[in-house]
Amino acid sequence: MKNKKSLRQLSLRWLLYLFCFMFLSACVVNGGGASRALQRSLEVEDLFHAGTILPDHTYFMQGNYPDPDAVIALSNTFQLQSRLWDKVEWTQKELEKAVFWMQTSDIGFCSTDGGYIVAPDGQRIGVWYSQRDISVVKQPAPGVVEIYPFKFQSGSPCQMLYLRDQR
Repeated sequence: MKNKKSLRQLSLRWLLYLFCFMFLSACVVNGGGASRALQRSLEVEDLFHAGTILPDHTYFMQGNYPDPDAVIALSNTFQLQSRLWDKVEWTQKELEKAVFWMQTSDIGFCSTDGGYIVAPDGQRIGVWYSQRDISVVKQPAPGVVEIYPFKFQSGSPCQMLYLRDQR
């Protein structure tokens, strides 16, 4: 009887340790500046799916048209300081074509997502669309932002698929 009780207490203790470990791991992962730079949003995804060109925004892409790796639309109140993004002046049809080709590589749990680009001060400064969902946004001066090229989240299904395709 005593063995069952102590075994049960041990199991509950390990369960509590596991829960605490998972909670702290989530805090560490979500606490970094890079993970806050891109916020997912279904509304933004819908804008890209509809091919909506946002007024007062400048569009940039990472990769090659018609299948870019990432697309961003930055508010014209900000200037992008980077040579790593190509400025594009797309029509609605061209944006729809890019979104279509970006979605063709949606396989299994790997999906193309969209959302808001958030400056270090918490201000939404634009929108993004990509399978790559990690970036760093810096603001070296007022009205000037640096947006680093998008990367895959480590260990994500999209990263695994990308690495497999690179062989």
